[in-house]
Amino acid sequence: MTVPLYLMMSYAYYKQDNPIAEDGTFDSISKLLLENYDTIEHHHKELISKDSLKAGTYLGIYPTIVKDTVEMVRKKYIKGWHYPRMCYYNSVSDS
Repeated sequence: MTVPLYLMMSYAYYKQDNPIAEDGTFDSISKLLLENYDTIEHHHKELISKDSLKAGTYLGIYPTIVKDTVEMVRKKYIKGWHYPRMCYYNSVSDS
């Protein structure tokens, strides 16, 4: 699952400027993917280079399924939450 998570988090952050995870979570997924890169099998793995993982950034191609899944995740699982500038808060007041 590291390849799809990495691509989804990258797309939300770099293309939508609206992260779906905190910076530390992205860093952990990147590290895990890099450490296991040679043994991971996924049909989108070739989109991600080890250099990108080492740099902690991804500026590559995003398959349509990544874009669609990010939107589904937003609607189904994080509705009502907003992640501006790597911080998150509940958009509904606690009062």
